[in-house]
This record gives sequence, structure tokens and C-alpha cells, in this order.
Amino acid sequence: MKAVHILFSTLFVSVLSRPTLVSHKWEKRDVDPNLVPELGLQAGLNPTGTGDCDGIPGANGVPIKIPCSCPPNRTVFLQALNANVAAGHAIHNPGVKISFPTDNSTQSQQDRITAAAITLQNLNGPGQGCPIVSTTLTAQSQAIQAAANKASSTPSQPQPAPQSSSSSSSSATPAKPSAPLSAPAPSSTLAIDPALVPDLGLQSGLNPTGTGDCDGIPGSNGVPIKIPCQCPPNRTTLLNSLSANVAAGFAVNNPGVKVTFPTDNSTNSQLARITALAITIQNLNGPGKGCPIASTTLTAQANAIQAAAAASSASAAASSTSSTSPSTPVVVKSSSSSVASPTSVVPQSAPTSSSSSNSNLAIDPALVPDLGLQSGLNPTGTGDCDGIPGSNGVPIKIPCQCPPDRTTLLNALSANVAAGHAVNNSGVAISFPTDNSTQSQLNRITAVVITLQNLNGPGKGCPLVSTTLAAQAQAIQNAASASSSLTQPSSTPVVPRAKTTTSSSAASTPTPTSGSTDLASAPASGTSSSSSQSVNNGNAAPSSSSSTSSNDSDIIDPNSIPDLGGVAGVNPTGTGECDGVVKQSNGQPIKVPCSCPPDRDTFIAALNANVAAGHATNNPPVPVFYPVGNSTNAQFDRLEAAIITLQNMNGPGQGCPVASTTLGQQQVALLNEINNSR
Repeated sequence: MKAVHILFSTLFVSVLSRPTLVSHKWEKRDVDPNLVPELGLQAGLNPTGTGDCDGIPGANGVPIKIPCSCPPNRTVFLQALNANVAAGHAIHNPGVKISFPTDNSTQSQQDRITAAAITLQNLNGPGQGCPIVSTTLTAQSQAIQAAANKASSTPSQPQPAPQSSSSSSSSATPAKPSAPLSAPAPSSTLAIDPALVPDLGLQSGLNPTGTGDCDGIPGSNGVPIKIPCQCPPNRTTLLNSLSANVAAGFAVNNPGVKVTFPTDNSTNSQLARITALAITIQNLNGPGKGCPIASTTLTAQANAIQAAAAASSASAAASSTSSTSPSTPVVVKSSSSSVASPTSVVPQSAPTSSSSSNSNLAIDPALVPDLGLQSGLNPTGTGDCDGIPGSNGVPIKIPCQCPPDRTTLLNALSANVAAGHAVNNSGVAISFPTDNSTQSQLNRITAVVITLQNLNGPGKGCPLVSTTLAAQAQAIQNAASASSSLTQPSSTPVVPRAKTTTSSSAASTPTPTSGSTDLASAPASGTSSSSSQSVNNGNAAPSSSSSTSSNDSDIIDPNSIPDLGGVAGVNPTGTGECDGVVKQSNGQPIKVPCSCPPDRDTFIAALNANVAAGHATNNPPVPVFYPVGNSTNAQFDRLEAAIITLQNMNGPGQGCPVASTTLGQQQVALLNEINNSR
């Protein structure tokens, strides 16, 4: 009857419409916009300049930070909701069912809010969208439930109408519901015996917070670890995905990671099956994009299997462990003796395949530094994985797709070198010298870094901490310094600015090794000689039009600091973005955070701190050098120091893009000067 009513309503609207409105938005399969809850919040409230804006207030009364693009506008939201309802599931996350009943019962109102929440949270991909806290949906849901409770003497929520086994399981909360548990697919369609597949041991959607997080297994402190509410997947989804992986011999969504599923009952085979399961759930929706181990009891199961094997025969267990093939997935015990780590099930990944034919490249692959890290390490299930360790020894979180595989890197680097600049960020010049000098080795590392950081657009790529390039650069410089302090005179050491008062900072200022590493933009490809000069010898780099007064705490001469060439807050869009000074190929300004670039005093203070430390204080693996003198190379190195400071103002890779300044253009001009002088 509902279907007849909807069809009649649609036909009635069509008859009343003019012939030119045949393609009216509210078509046969669209939902009634009047039944769609309002999201209750506007995008772009109080932007911080880092892409974050205000969402609804948290428990402490302070607005929760959300992406400035959230929530979407009504038109975009309705289009996405219509598509999901028509499909019966989230089109970007097919395992999550959607229903949109049209009656006015409490359950139907809640189901419509849930459909809105699912659409919102999966707007751009599985779990990739806007958080619930960018809306008032939770408050609306609570209000509906409160009204129902008041009207009824029974506090429980109304029972939903009977549904088929394939329909969506609705929740009274707007948190993202998990897909319903279904019966396993017939074993005849699978490449595995379902009876051999361990149970994940946890149910999805436990105690939702309203921000897309739910409870996983308890952590070492006894408190449940937060996991995505859609984790773990239902049994059918898991079996289908595992079967596909086993049939392929690797994770189909992450081909570099091998999968085996032995069928005997040995300890190693049981552990290998658990590892196959761990690989499958961690790569369910893409490389490193899936569910974390903490959404299962697989670690505890693996530890129990190992404990049982050790109890039966310690010597047999040792022999079994030592004979494990390198190609067999390994379940690694937690380093903690008391509590098993939720990430202790770690699949071993195969190395990335070699690059394509050298004849297609503008570079010699043998000269391209290895990135030194593999993507997809210890995924959290939220798209983050482990990068290199930070100063505290804890791995820095990076996107799970970083770093790129070698083939992708070589192709992108080759295109950049051929163009002489980053093709995705034309203001940043690139050189790739082929000799074995220290400077050329450092320049090649810099070219790789530029390529990496601009892989998908201006400043859109993989962070430096997804590689060991900074450590490689430091090792090259250390080796050059150890062999001879005079082998690379291209960069003059930092000399503190002369002062009338005694300065302790001058004595503590680190003297960098010869050669300059640019881990933010292209270095000069030449190594013109420059002798050591005092800081007051003049400076050819651009300086601020308004003279900056020097402070006694400054260790560099403010007049030698390049001018950023731009001002913050030009033509704000209302989403936290403003116009940068660099333009795209179509002549339109590249969008930058409205807080960028920083004011000159803030920038000088940050640059002084970095030079004093010898590295970016907010990103310690990145060295910072600030040579004095008027040579082209010294000017270039000062621009590099400025760019590194700019890009790491607020944390590792968290700062302002080069496009918010003319620093990249100043580098290009210097590079042209160097090339023309040859």
C-alpha cells in the first residue's frame, strides 16, 4: 500500500508540473524531502585555519571540532540519501543496510534518522564522510525517544514491523549501525571451509558514542578500546572477503600482503588461519582500510593457541616456530607479558614489486632512494597506520596508503623531473642530478620528498614520516662531514648575528654539516662555492618591505629572512579556505587555510627556534640549516629553511602550504639563475 501511495503522489506531482519539468528532482525513487531530518548545523563555523570548524558542543560545553566541509549542504545530502535508499544500502559501504519508512511511528522516525546518519558518515567512501557531531541528529533522536517514553507507560522503544532477514536492523540511536549478522553463504561458493574460520568474538555497534566510535576489546587499563561502529564485519561479509583473498593468495585490496589458509590442525596452521583473518579484516575496504584487531578477540585466540602448544611440548613449539616459512603469515606475541596487545596479530607483507621498464622513465631508478617503509603497517581501522617512530619512540600515524609503491613513485618522480617542477605543484622546482657528490645525493632525496608530498595535488600526498628519507639525508651529511669538513663548501654554516651583548644562544647554535637538504622544495642542482662571511655582509634574498626589529633572542638577522610574499585571509570562502598567492594552470588562486601565511613576527620566532635546534622543532627528523652570505646557494638554503618552518608551524607537516607564499616562486627564480650561470 505504501508503494501505491508513493507512486500515486509522484504521478500527481508530475501531472501538476509543467512539461519542461519532467526531470524534476523528486522522481519515482526519491524520498519525500519533508521526511528527511534537518542536519541542524551549518558548515564552516569558526574555522581554525587548519581545516577544522565548530560542531555541536561536547559534554564540557566546548564545540567539538569537525571538518569545515561538514555537514554537507541539503542538496548534496538529499542526493546521497536518495541513492542509498534506492539501493537499499550505503552505496559507498554496501555492508551497511538502509531503510527509510514513511509512516510516523517512533521506530520509523528513528530509522529515518539512522538512514541520515549512515548517509552522512559514508558520504565519500566507507566510513569517510561527516561525523554525527556535525549535526543535531543525536539530539533529535533523543527527543523522539523521550516523547515516545512520555506517551507510553512502558519505557522500551516501539517494536519495529517484522522484517525479512535481509532487511536493515534499525537502532534507536543515530550512531552508524552495523550490518546485520547473516547466515554464512553456502560453503560450495567459498574457497575455504567456514568451519575452519575463527569467530571474531565481538559484535559491532557496542555502546556507540555518537561520533562513529563504539567499544572494542578492553585495553591494558581495562577500558574498552574505541573502534568504528561498523566493526567487526558480519560473518557473511567476512567469509566472502576471506575466500576471495585465499583464492587470490593475497589480500585483493592490498596485493603486497600474502594470504595462506592451511587446513590441517597444526599450531602453525591454526595461527596462519588467524593471521589470514586479521589481514582480511584490516584490508576489508582498501589497503589498510578495514577493521582493527581490537574489534576482535583474534589476539587472545592466537595467544591461547600458542600457550596450549607450549604447554603440551615446549620443544615442539620452539621447533615449530623456527621452521616457519618466511612466506607464511606469522602471529607475533605481544611484547607485554601481562596483557595481550590488540595489535599483536601482525601479518607479514611481501615487498613491493619492482618498477616498470626503465626505458619509460626520465630517471635512472637505481639512483632513486628507497622510501624505507612499507604501507599498511598496524592499521587502526580508521585509515591510519604506523610511520617512522617519533621522538618519543612511538610510531607517528600516517595514512595507510602511504608511502606509495615503488612503481607509482618512479612514474610520478619521472614526470616531475621531466617537467623540471612538481607537476601537481608547479611552483616547486625539481632537479635530479646524477653524479655521486654529497649535494647531488641530497638533491635526489629532496626530489623524492617533493614528489611524495605532492603526489595527488598541491601539498596532497604522503608525509615525510612515511619514509626514512630524513634519516638517509642525515646519514649522507654525517658521512660527508666525517670524511672532510671541506668536501662540500656549497653551504656556509649558520653564524649567529653579531650582538653587543653576550649571547648564550650563539654558543649553543648547532653548526650544520656541509651540503643542504631540502625536504620541502627543490634545491639548487649546482654547488657554487661560497666562503664564510659575517651575517652583516648583505643578503640577496627578498626581505620584508617593513623592517622587522631584531630581538636579542634572535640568532639570525631578521633582514636576511625571505619575505613570505602573501597575506592571510584573502577572499574567504566561509569553509576555512582563502586565496593563496600561487595560481593554478587555469589562473585561479590555489586555496589555502585562511590563517596562512602566518604574520611575520610569528614566522620569525618559529624560524629562530628551528635554526637554534638544527631541525624543525615540530618535526625533528627534518633538519633546518640557515647559512649566511650572499651566494645563490646560501639564498636558496635560506628559502628552504623558511619553507620547512612554514610547513611545520603547528606540528609534523601541519602548517601552511607553500602556495600561501611566494617562497616557491623565489626558489624557481634562483634555480633559473643557477642554470643560466652554467
